[in-house]
Amino acid sequence: MENLHSADKILQFDDAAKGLLEALGKKDPLMKDFVISRFKGVFFDPVAEEKTYNYMLEVSSILSAMASNPGTSIFTEFLYNGISSPLPGDSYVLESRAGRAVRSRLESVEANLFEIFEKNLQEKKNLLIGNFGSGPGRDTINVLSHHYRGRSGLKAIHIDRDRAAINRGIVMAKNRGLDDIVEFSCQSFMKYCPEEKFDIVVLVGVLCSLDFETCVNVLSTIKRTIKSGGLIIASNATPAMKDGDPFAYFLMNWLANWKLEFKNIKIMKKIFEKSGYAWQGSFTEKFGFHLMGIGVSV
Repeated sequence: MENLHSADKILQFDDAAKGLLEALGKKDPLMKDFVISRFKGVFFDPVAEEKTYNYMLEVSSILSAMASNPGTSIFTEFLYNGISSPLPGDSYVLESRAGRAVRSRLESVEANLFEIFEKNLQEKKNLLIGNFGSGPGRDTINVLSHHYRGRSGLKAIHIDRDRAAINRGIVMAKNRGLDDIVEFSCQSFMKYCPEEKFDIVVLVGVLCSLDFETCVNVLSTIKRTIKSGGLIIASNATPAMKDGDPFAYFLMNWLANWKLEFKNIKIMKKIFEKSGYAWQGSFTEKFGFHLMGIGVSV
């Protein structure tokens, strides 16, 4: 890789990061130098930081969404759909390994949900699915739209306290002709009391910033909503994300104070088992940045 800065010899910025640094350098070389130095942890200039911080948000709708509300579904929806005329910061996020891993996670979740749905439908005629912290529910809506539209026996309920995300999901489901099998509830899934317990609960992107004991509390609390023998699929970021795209994680921390609790398969298995689930296995996406654990409520 050609060097943009002497620090590159040590940091080895990837092409996505180099593109962002080039854009910063064209605007003001001092902003580029500040970001590199801040990333290395060897320099801090509050004046340069404020100027660079403001500019970074000016040149990225995606980073602005992340900074205003870390974890918002607006952030992930940008990653899923892309942007027709991306600004420099947007191009970075979309081309980064971390950004591509989020899109890959969606593909992997959808593929595995279809397999799980099919296996369960071999044993039962009806399937009730809960998508907790769903955002608009793109993953389950995509699976239902592609494979089960017009088929009776399936129903998905999406629970999220973000009204904007719920409204987006309602439109998404209506446009795909899924009004009869997709429902939404705008509230905290931790307080949700279903009329009927779920066969499958999906929990994607919720646990990533939570420590071990908080994760156990979340999974233990929602266990009451799952039938005995029912499944839970829950995701978490892995240490491979921090190791595989440290610059993206640096920007998450710096711009949004968004810190993740990375967990490997061993830790996820312990969380599931301490929460009252029998570990059934896991799957990941092609980058290995996200692990989706599967457990059975016992």
